[in-house]
Amino acid sequence: MIIERALYGLKSSDAAWRQMLSDSIKKMGFASCKGDPDLFFKPQVKGDGIRYYEYLLVYVDDILCISHDTAAIMDELAARYRLKDGSVGPPERYLGADTKITQAISGLECWAMSLDSYVREAVKVVEQFHESDGRKWNKPMTPFPRLNYQPELDDSSLLEPELISRYQQLIGILRWSCELGRLDILLEVSLLSAFSAAPREGHLDTVYHMFAYLRKHSSAAINFDPTMPDFGGEFIHYDSWEEFYDPEPEHVPKDASEPRGKMVHM
Repeated sequence: MIIERALYGLKSSDAAWRQMLSDSIKKMGFASCKGDPDLFFKPQVKGDGIRYYEYLLVYVDDILCISHDTAAIMDELAARYRLKDGSVGPPERYLGADTKITQAISGLECWAMSLDSYVREAVKVVEQFHESDGRKWNKPMTPFPRLNYQPELDDSSLLEPELISRYQQLIGILRWSCELGRLDILLEVSLLSAFSAAPREGHLDTVYHMFAYLRKHSSAAINFDPTMPDFGGEFIHYDSWEEFYDPEPEHVPKDASEPRGKMVHM
């Protein structure tokens, strides 16, 4: 028999799957968030009486479960759906970043997110370009080649179309690195992104320099420390804007969910 069309390729298949999974999760007592319908939450109470929310974050058929009793939730899901062997466990990857449990400076156990694996794979891509261009790796201490480098003053030759495409590809990798936590290159990447339409030779050299910086400084992580920060002083309140704008109270929806758990300061 010759297959002319796969039935599972129907345009409505993804919507039907999403609806079925959503109904199953709601039958488990979870509610869908109005801000993001693929975020589900359920009121729960810990053994010591602390009230909190259990969460299920869904992306197609991947689920991130957040609870003090994840096993019970995953067992209930396993009773409804066939889960892949070995797929249930603490998350190791998130959008390309490595995740793990570590110890914060405060001494508490917390989650951490790093780009070590992503940076190593990105450097491998650039190594191929280096080899084809005959370039050599340097060992920079800063993301830019020099402290007073200003990309808007670069007057080197404009890149050829092929190298423009390469520049845009490398900028995309750097932008995603910033998105996942490499804040040490955020300013430099933002400045270079402005020239993606018409980059110059000097801009491409600087992008290569930034990858050399990541190659030398590949290990970096963000620890999500739950400790309330102590800034060691008081903030001075200035009300100079209030003469132009009347202070408005925050508008909270009448059907907003009850706040649970510890307060979070960002």
